[in-house]
Amino acid sequence: MAHTADQSIAPLLVDDDPASGKRLRHHLRDDAFRFDTPSADLTRVETVAAGREAVESGTYDVVLLSLGVGDTEGLDALDRFLEEDHGVPIVALTEIDGRDVGERAVRRGAQDFLVKGSLDGDRLWRAIRYAVERQAQVEELEQRARELRRQNDRMAFFNAVLRHDLLNGMNVIRGRAQLLRDSVDDEERDHVEALLEWSDSLVDLTEKVRAVLDSVTEGEERDRQPVDLAPVVAGEAERVRGMAEGVTVTVDVPAEATVLADDLLGDVIGNLMTNAVEHNDPDGLTVTVTASVADDTVTLSVADDGAGLPATEHATLFERGESGTASNGSGFGLHFVDVMVDTYGGDVRAGESDAGGAEFVLTLPRADTAGQNI
Repeated sequence: MAHTADQSIAPLLVDDDPASGKRLRHHLRDDAFRFDTPSADLTRVETVAAGREAVESGTYDVVLLSLGVGDTEGLDALDRFLEEDHGVPIVALTEIDGRDVGERAVRRGAQDFLVKGSLDGDRLWRAIRYAVERQAQVEELEQRARELRRQNDRMAFFNAVLRHDLLNGMNVIRGRAQLLRDSVDDEERDHVEALLEWSDSLVDLTEKVRAVLDSVTEGEERDRQPVDLAPVVAGEAERVRGMAEGVTVTVDVPAEATVLADDLLGDVIGNLMTNAVEHNDPDGLTVTVTASVADDTVTLSVADDGAGLPATEHATLFERGESGTASNGSGFGLHFVDVMVDTYGGDVRAGESDAGGAEFVLTLPRADTAGQNI
């Protein structure tokens, strides 16, 4: 049961000794001010069965469980209480010579233990507050674990979609294009070759994304390796030049621009360059790719002289499903860029280029000159 510092704490005492209940009420009342708690409304029951029934109501924040209650001995009371996962922390109360039993109770599932013979208000309140706080932390961790399992399940599903549906579909397209290639004239064959090239690229990208999903669902991290930026950018620039007539792509990337990334870096950069062509009139469009090297980072800019992006979209453009007001796309591409750059330990931002178009700036960790991770 959640509570804040200015709310009462509701402890449940499971003890068949009325005198024990009176002592604990006295301590809780007289020392509440030390822990910024207005009051503690202690309820006492005399059996484990009554205690288990009481916690099912959701009324109590903590159980103070006497290990010698009723006809139980040793840790029997605790074992019986923990048969149901009620989510309420337990503080075990042992007799004066029961410290060893108390320590074993903690190992069995109690949050803490108190020795009745040396009990005072300060120890009681600390045990209660810490037990409640630790239980809240446990529940938060369990909630995060459940969410991670749900995310892994979703990623496993998308991995299966990539493996079966998308790959199968692309292979069908590629196969049909290969059949057409030998039955068309030279001019039409150029279009077929473009289909084959893009099919190969999409199949390759799908395999790479599957590898990322596999590593995430299996709890592994993708290895970052030194990657020379210049040949990666040059290869993507050549591909983008072939997307449409009238597109100019200029590249200025120094040879010493080596970053920590993986084999998906080309797809990340190519995605940004492809966006510039797809979201603008390609006739006369210029895409400019430049890089600068600092001590620990490499900054890469992909800029164009197209229509640009509304300033209101700069901050949200990389969110999943966002594709910009001028786009009919799904928004997956830019979200993919953002996710991958984050795994590299870098960042990406959108803005306006000097020519008034769009600019995407990637800051990536630089690999040292020896080719090792820094």
